Amino acid sequence: MSAKPLAYRPDIDGLRAVAVMSVVLCHAELALPGGFVGVDIFFVISGFLITSLIVRDLDHNEFSLADFWERRARRILPPLLVVIAFTLIVGRLVMVPQDYADLGKSAMSVPLMAANVYFWTQTGYFAPAAEEQPLLHLWSLAVEEQFYIALPLILTFLAWRSRLRWDVRLWTLLAAGSFVLSWVGVYRSPSATFYLLPTRAWELLAGCLIARFAASPPVVRRRWVREIISVGALSAIILPCCLYSTATRFPGPAALPPVAGAALLIWLGSAAENQTVVRSLLGSSPFTFIGRISYSLYLWHWPLFAYSRYWRVEGLAPLQSAGLLACALALSVLSWRYIETPFRQRRWLASRTRLGWTSAGLLAATFGAGAVISQAKGFESSLPPLALQYLATSKLPFSESALQSVRLDDFPDKLLKIGPADQPVSLVLWGDSHGKCVVAPLAEHCRVHGIACTVVVKGEMAPVLNYRGPHSTELNDSNPQINAAVLAYVRQHRVPTVLMVGYWDLHFRDPEFPQALLQTVRALHELHVTVYFMQDVPDFGMDVPRFLVRYCSQGIDVSVMTLDCETHRTRSLRQHEMLPILEQEGVRILTPLPYLQAPGKTCRIRPCDAEGSFYADGNHLSAHGAKIISPMFDSMFAHIRANNKALSQLAVSSPSEGSQPRWRASARQASGVAHHPQEVSIAGDTGPAQ
Repeated sequence: MSAKPLAYRPDIDGLRAVAVMSVVLCHAELALPGGFVGVDIFFVISGFLITSLIVRDLDHNEFSLADFWERRARRILPPLLVVIAFTLIVGRLVMVPQDYADLGKSAMSVPLMAANVYFWTQTGYFAPAAEEQPLLHLWSLAVEEQFYIALPLILTFLAWRSRLRWDVRLWTLLAAGSFVLSWVGVYRSPSATFYLLPTRAWELLAGCLIARFAASPPVVRRRWVREIISVGALSAIILPCCLYSTATRFPGPAALPPVAGAALLIWLGSAAENQTVVRSLLGSSPFTFIGRISYSLYLWHWPLFAYSRYWRVEGLAPLQSAGLLACALALSVLSWRYIETPFRQRRWLASRTRLGWTSAGLLAATFGAGAVISQAKGFESSLPPLALQYLATSKLPFSESALQSVRLDDFPDKLLKIGPADQPVSLVLWGDSHGKCVVAPLAEHCRVHGIACTVVVKGEMAPVLNYRGPHSTELNDSNPQINAAVLAYVRQHRVPTVLMVGYWDLHFRDPEFPQALLQTVRALHELHVTVYFMQDVPDFGMDVPRFLVRYCSQGIDVSVMTLDCETHRTRSLRQHEMLPILEQEGVRILTPLPYLQAPGKTCRIRPCDAEGSFYADGNHLSAHGAKIISPMFDSMFAHIRANNKALSQLAVSSPSEGSQPRWRASARQASGVAHHPQEVSIAGDTGPAQ
C-alpha cells in the first residue's frame, strides 16, 4: 500500500467550501438560486484528485484496486450510513406510510450505488416533491461511485498494456462525447441527462484531464495575467450561482462555465509559483475548514431541510432556514470530527478485512431495512381506521399508464374517446393534469347520456393557443403545437362544445396568460363552439392526504383544515377577476365550490368528508373528490343532449340529402334551448356544419 499522500492543496479545500456552500444556500433558499452548480464543481475536484492518486501509484508500481476501494470506503461509507440510519428513524416518526415506503425504496438503491438511477425513474408530473425526498441528494454520490468503479479499471488496463500515456486522448474523446450527449439530452430527455453518469461524466473527466496536464505544472510569470485568469475562473463559478435557476436547462452547455472555472483554478494552483489573491482567499482558514467538513455538510443538510419542508404547511421562513443551516453545520462538525476522521486515520476498523466485513454487513442491513419498509408499505397497518380511509380514497382518479398525456402524433385518430363509439363527437375535454382528474366523471356522464367525448389532456399544458408558459421544460415544449392541433380537430370534426379545465391558479401567475385565454375563447367562438370553463378546485397549499393522516394519527380534528372561502378567493384573485370577463365573452362557467363546501352558514371549503379525501395532493382531485363534484356537469350534458336532439330532428327534416343543414339557430328554437349571447352557432352554407 502506498503511504505517500498527495501534496496538500488548501486552495482545493477552499474550492470545496465554495461548492458546498453554493449548494446549501441554494437548497436553503437563502441566496444563490443557481447554487446547484456546486455539485458540478465537486465532480471536477473528484475527477482531479482520484486521477492524481491512481496515476501517481501506477507510475510507482504501487497501485492496488483493493487499496483504492478501501480508501473510498473509509472516506464515503461511515458518515453516509449514519445519515441514512438517521433519515430512516426520523422518517418513521414524521412520514405518512406511502412516503415512508418510498423512502425505503430510495434507501435500497444506495448500497447498489444506483440512487441516481432510482430518482431518475421516480421523476414525473405526479412524483413526490423533490424538495421533500430526504435522500434525493445521494444521486450525485452514486454518479461518483459509478465513476470510481470504471476509472481505476480503465487506468489499470492502460498501464498493464503500457498505454497509460494514451489516457489523455481517451479522456478527451470520452469527455467530448459525454458533453455532446449532455447538450442534446437537456432538450431530448432532461431528467435522464441530469441524473445519469453518461451525461455527467464529462465533468469528472474534466478533472481527470487537469490531473494529467498538471503533471507538469504551468507557471504564469506575469502576476497580472494570473490574477485575471483566477478572477475570471472564480467569476465563471459565482455568476451561474447567481444567475441560474430551476428554469435553466441543465447540465448541458450551462454547466460549462462552472466546470471550466473549477478546472482552471485547480490547474493554475498546481504550480506553487502561481500565487493569486483568489488562491490565497481559497486557502484561508475559514474556507479550508468548511472544505474539510464539506462532505458531512452535504450529507446532513438535505435531510434536515427535506423533513422541515415535509412537516410544515407553509414554506420555510428565512430565519428558520438559517437555523436549519446552523444545525447542519453543527452536525457536520461532529460528523467530521467523530466519524469521518477516525475512520480515515484508521483509528477505527484499521484492518481491511474487518472494514470490509463491517461495511458489507451495514450495507446489507441498509438494503434490508429499506426492503422491509417498502414491503410493509410504510407500516400503514399501524394507522387508525379513519386515517386508512383517507389514504384509500386519496388515489388519483386515473392511472398514468391508462391515461397517457396526449402527444402530437395522437392527432387525430389516436386520441382518447369516451362514450359511445358510434356517435359523432359532441364534446372535447381540453386541459392539463387537472383535466385528467375529471375524465372519470365525464366518462360516466357520457355513458349515461349517450354522448361521445374526445379527451385532450397533458400535464403542464394550459389549454390555450400560442402559449407555452413562462418556463420552457421537457413537459411543455410541444404545447403550442398540440393546442393548435386541438383547434384544428374541433374545426375538422365540427365539435359543438369544448370544456376547458386547468390549474388556473398556476397559469394566471403569468401576466401573458389572460390575453392568451381570451384569444383562445374567441377563436373557438369563431367556429361557433359553446365554451365551458371549469373553475379550478381550491389549492390547499399542502399535501391534503398527508395532513389528514397526520391529524388522525395525532387525534386532531380534521375540520381545522377547512379553507375560508374569502381566503380562497384572495389566493385565486386573478382567476376570480377573469370569470366575469369570460362570461361577457359568452363562456359558461362551471364551479365545483358548492360541492366542496362544509355544511353551515359560513362558507368554508373542506378537503374531505366522512367517506374520504377529496384530494390526491394539494390541488389534484382524488377519485372520491372527482365523484363528489360530478353533478357539476349535469347542466352541460343537458345542454349537449338538447342540442344533439334538435340537430337530429333538423337533419331528418332537411329538404335534400346533400344540402348543408342550417343547424344551431333553428335547432335552438326546436329544442327550446335559451339563446346565449355568444352561442350563435349557425354557419349556414359557408360555415362549419355538424
